[in-house]
Amino acid sequence: METTINERIKRIIEINNYSISSFADRIGVLQQTLNNYINKNREPSFDVINKIATTFVDINIDWLVTGKGSMLKEATPALTVSDPKEKLIPLYRNEAAAGFGSADFAIKDTDIEGYYKIKEFMNADFMLHVRGDSMLPLYKPGDTIAVREIKRINFIQWGKPHLIAARYQGLLIKRLYPSNEDDVVTAISENKEIYPPFNIPKEEITGIALVIGTVRLDNF
Repeated sequence: METTINERIKRIIEINNYSISSFADRIGVLQQTLNNYINKNREPSFDVINKIATTFVDINIDWLVTGKGSMLKEATPALTVSDPKEKLIPLYRNEAAAGFGSADFAIKDTDIEGYYKIKEFMNADFMLHVRGDSMLPLYKPGDTIAVREIKRINFIQWGKPHLIAARYQGLLIKRLYPSNEDDVVTAISENKEIYPPFNIPKEEITGIALVIGTVRLDNF
């Protein structure tokens, strides 16, 4: 049984299959800050507790703070099918998502094609249709990817596919790698024969999201 709030935070990390770094990124705190709570048993601030509670809405805040009661909130009649959009993953129109990550980014209801509940993607921020053939055969045009936003560029998981919003190039899906130049990242397509690698200046990037999964429909 978890006896301290630090142990309860660690439990939330474990059951959601996060690493400490990805969990810190998810709630918007520094990894070192979270490490201090988990490994050095320092008391978390109210701001961190609030970020966990608002990010993981299923968590019972009384349990998180005091250890009393169940970890998850009990279902109530008010939680109807039409209510929990925050628990569903929105599918954005590509044009609407082009500026994600920027300070003035906003999505209207008309920019959302639908909401989906996919257990494996519950830590995703949104979904998007794949366009173009630069990531063949990994992703085909018409596939739907689920992504989780990365708040800081130093949290990029190098070599893995990411969705990038660039001011002059729009939305891109590429594998990202560090560059010899500090002010750029290298973007590599899966379809290398047609699409050679290129560098993206960091100052042009408004948003980065890790691709955590894909949905593909086959035509019969």
